[in-house]
Formats: sequence, structure tokens, C-alpha cells
Amino acid sequence: MSTIYLINPFLTDATAPPADPDLVLHLAARLETGYSNNDPMATLVDFSTAGNDFTQGTGASQPLYQTGVLNGQPGFFFDGTDDYVSIPAFMTGDAELWLVLKINSTASLKGAYKFNGGTDADHMSFAGTVYTSFGSASRYSYTPSPTSNLTDGMIHIVQAKAGASQYIVYENGNNVKITQSPTQQWSGGSSPVHLIGASSVGANGSPAGGTNQNYHGHYCELRIYSSPRSTAQRNAILAEFNALYGIAVTNF
Repeated sequence: MSTIYLINPFLTDATAPPADPDLVLHLAARLETGYSNNDPMATLVDFSTAGNDFTQGTGASQPLYQTGVLNGQPGFFFDGTDDYVSIPAFMTGDAELWLVLKINSTASLKGAYKFNGGTDADHMSFAGTVYTSFGSASRYSYTPSPTSNLTDGMIHIVQAKAGASQYIVYENGNNVKITQSPTQQWSGGSSPVHLIGASSVGANGSPAGGTNQNYHGHYCELRIYSSPRSTAQRNAILAEFNALYGIAVTNF
């Protein structure tokens, strides 16, 4: 008599968020394969279905794959001097950004990303202050409390939605740091490009008189969605990040 095996097609990892068709960018060192500790990376693969890979053709400016960054998980290391990856600008409309990072320096002008068309910059380490201008023409700031949230690992969340008080920055879950009403400006400027590992390189826009602003630290994971998440979706992502990276979170 032959054996019959039944497979439940709905069985999923309980720690993983549900599949989301709005995911337009998903970079994660833990999903990369074929790299050893301190290997340079010419391409950071987009693990969403959008195909938004970030690249860097100059070897000296490529981030490094490093193991054991947060809770045993790997990360992409940017040296704070000249490392960054880029892609032509692709963002439009509403969005939500989720970033798991661990910085090495709280010195000023260490820009983590650029997803806007203005000359303002995002700094995850600006003398201990976080600045963000994700999809906006202006930048907004908050001071982490304590600053060790940055150096010990942090989940940085930005909801960028058109309308009054619809630009909200969160830290480690539902910890609201600032609420604003910016004008969205995803592209334009002198060079319409998205940057990771820097908020200003060359002609890509700078609030500091042309100073390059390179991030010094690790990216463990970055997700961008084409619309704000629901409460259930956010809490599922937080549960996954808590399990993966050991960061304490506050549910929505």
C-alpha cells in the first residue's frame, strides 16, 4: 500500500510577516548567500519582487558583508568615508520605511540614506541626533533617549504619507519620535538617485556645502512599502525583528 503525504499549503513561519505585495524594497544581509566575513559587496540584492537592486561599481566604495552584527545576524558595513550603493530614483506616493541598524560613530554628518529629491539629508548619527527626510523636501530631527539605542541596534520606522500630521517617525516600534506634515519630493534635484550608506555623495544633494555624508555602521535589514502598514502588519514585522535581532520593541 502506498503512503499518502498531505502538505498544508498555508503553513508558514510563525515569526515571519504575511506576504505583502506592497513591498518595493527588501535588503537583508541574512538573506544574502555566498559571502564570507568582510567580503566586499558590489550588489545589495532586493529580495522583494520589485528588483530594485542597489549597486556600487567602485571596489573601494563597496560595503562589506560582516557576520555577528546583531544577535548573531550579519549586516552590511559602511565605513563612514566613501562606502555607499545607489539606484536611479523609483519612489512615488505614500510609503513606509523600516530600517534595522547599528552605528559605529555618533559623529556629525553620517548620513544613512537618501530617498528624497531635495538637498536635505538623513542622518542616523548627527552628534546623537537622528534626522530624516524620507520622501520629504525638509528634514526633521529627534534625539534618541538613550543614545545607546543607536549603537546597540535600533529599528527606525518612517511613515511618509501625504496630508496633515501624516509623516511620523518611530523608534523600536510604536515609540513616536516626531510627527510632521512635509511636502513629498521623491525625485528631482540635481541628481535623481536613491542612496544607501550615504545621504550625500558628489552632486546628489548636500546641506553642508558639498560635503559627502557617508554612514558609519551596519545595515542589517531595510524594507520599504508603497503604502503605510496596518497595525497587524506592523506588529508582525516587529515580532520578526525582535526574534531576529534581539531588539526590544513596543507594539502598535
